[in-house]
Amino acid sequence: MHELFTPFYTTKQVGQGSGLGLSVVHGIAHEYGGHITVSPRAQGGARFSVHLPLRDTRMLPAQPAGNRILLIDDDRALARYLETLLVRHGYSVTIAHTSSEALEKVMVNPHAYDLVITDQLMPQITGLELARDMRDVRADLPVILCSGNPDAIDRTEIARTAIKAVFAKPIESELLLAKIRGLLSDPAQ
Repeated sequence: MHELFTPFYTTKQVGQGSGLGLSVVHGIAHEYGGHITVSPRAQGGARFSVHLPLRDTRMLPAQPAGNRILLIDDDRALARYLETLLVRHGYSVTIAHTSSEALEKVMVNPHAYDLVITDQLMPQITGLELARDMRDVRADLPVILCSGNPDAIDRTEIARTAIKAVFAKPIESELLLAKIRGLLSDPAQ
């Protein structure tokens, strides 16, 4: 049953759904220290239960001061999940759903963001091409690239951009947050 939580796994016909719903819910539940249980039902289907711990907000970690992240993903559900994760950890997040929208934001104000997180496969131009274009506008703007198939990305092309890290989807939240903290404290990483 673990494949139910794998991104893009679906039992629906092609074009009927992306297979991201359960993986996004799973990621959010685990990010908040919870988990999901699945129980098959005798009459068909399954029962999903989301278990979340109670949390004392006085125990939350200190928040980063003023770090601004531009997040680009054409998958609105995944963008909302990442935005929630980042805001919860104290970052200011601006979302763009297309590469051209993101590039325009950076061109209008190149120093409005401290870091960029972008999906690789998007309409118009890829995340790799976007990173290359952003480098031409602001060479020191660190970029994190996310991809469902990171092995298909040409490493020599990555070296020609401001991409500082490549993450496979589904994204491991703690690793992503650690990389963000590292890049914002030392952009040369």
